[in-house]
Amino acid sequence: MEKTVHGEDMFDLEAYSQRYHGHARVSRLMFVGDHVGLDLKLECLQMARDEVKSNSKNTVLYAELANSVVCIQKSKNIQNLDPIDTTWIENTDRQAKIQLEKLEGELGSYKTNQIKESIRMGHNDVGDFLYDRGNLHQALLSYLKTRDYCASTKHILQMCAKIARVAIEMQSYGVVDVHVQRAEQAPQANQTNPQLLAKLNCCAALANMCRRKYR
Repeated sequence: MEKTVHGEDMFDLEAYSQRYHGHARVSRLMFVGDHVGLDLKLECLQMARDEVKSNSKNTVLYAELANSVVCIQKSKNIQNLDPIDTTWIENTDRQAKIQLEKLEGELGSYKTNQIKESIRMGHNDVGDFLYDRGNLHQALLSYLKTRDYCASTKHILQMCAKIARVAIEMQSYGVVDVHVQRAEQAPQANQTNPQLLAKLNCCAALANMCRRKYR
């Protein structure tokens, strides 16, 4: 029996999803899709698929969402199935391989010349690229490698924020705790970037909520 939710025909999915962007928008659409009837679920997955294709290089997630859309359409006997853009997948994967090799080559050069600030930024660039590709584990490792090259409180806060963001998506809440505490203990953290520190405290609260730690 198809799952339905009372009032979902009145739910403005587009307006709801516009509150979020990037990874958060995709994850919220997928979450809603898991808790509604088949018609709205199809719309959620289509929007999530299009968001991934338009604003990321995560070909694996795109393929998963695109295949899920087609499966639902087949179950509803829809004749005109949404096409899966295999050309985009192939081109994006090929370009991503070239870009990663370039970033890793630059990082290797920085290490050879022992330019600490460039090494820190190089690890961040690799981490950001891997995060956009959906490779959260390797992105986290790249961000962790910047630790030895942080020369200021500003650097420490940036590192902790990047790590906390990835760790929340990985549901590694202990990692979030450690790096929020590290940020709070950095010299003059609140004077250096109070907005970023506030965001890190929100990360800590979210991690606690996900673990049902309400006190």
